[in-house]
Amino acid sequence: MKYYSKDWYHKMQVYGFLLSFPETKVEWDKSIKRFKANGSDYIQSRKEELEIIKKDLLKFLPESLHSYINDGTLISMFPSEKLRKMINRWKDEYIKNMEDLDKEYLINYNSSKDLLPLNIVKLNEISLHDSNVKSFEKPTKETFVINLDCEGGFNDFSEITLTFNGVKEISMPENIKGGFWLYDEVYPSNPGFEFHVLFDIPFIEFKIVAEDIVVEGKNI
Repeated sequence: MKYYSKDWYHKMQVYGFLLSFPETKVEWDKSIKRFKANGSDYIQSRKEELEIIKKDLLKFLPESLHSYINDGTLISMFPSEKLRKMINRWKDEYIKNMEDLDKEYLINYNSSKDLLPLNIVKLNEISLHDSNVKSFEKPTKETFVINLDCEGGFNDFSEITLTFNGVKEISMPENIKGGFWLYDEVYPSNPGFEFHVLFDIPFIEFKIVAEDIVVEGKNI
């Protein structure tokens, strides 16, 4: 994927992790007390969260923050003014970069939309985020079908079936059955379109090149 790739998604998780930083010492102390009242250790919980995402923190955050990551002080104590400034600076840069990326993709999409089949343009108007792949099949050499459960998704359908016709290429590193639809991109191809999807569980980038698509939805 050119825009909403695995790295893009991992970086977004780093941003989400940093958003959970308490803004004030009062908030920090309240969190510790709340966890303690429930028989848990707030700082230990944060340390465990850091270990899960540590690889991405080291990859995407500047070296000036690496010592805080490696010794655990990034989250084991209320952040100093210096640390909070560094974190806020990175978050501000992240937001700007993501806004620029979204604008760039939208500009490119709008400039090439007239070259896309009408059905893929219509599909692009439906959010498939968090839809779950119930099944997929390849009934013919040039046909590929994906059945989606949209109950937990962000659209007004309970199910959607995507039938890709005139398939020229499919890249599917792992079985996508059971996977959750995260984000997608589409580009013109001659003829047809090139469609990319970032799935979770398994965490893969899926690609299909086809001439057209049929979208069938069952309303909630």
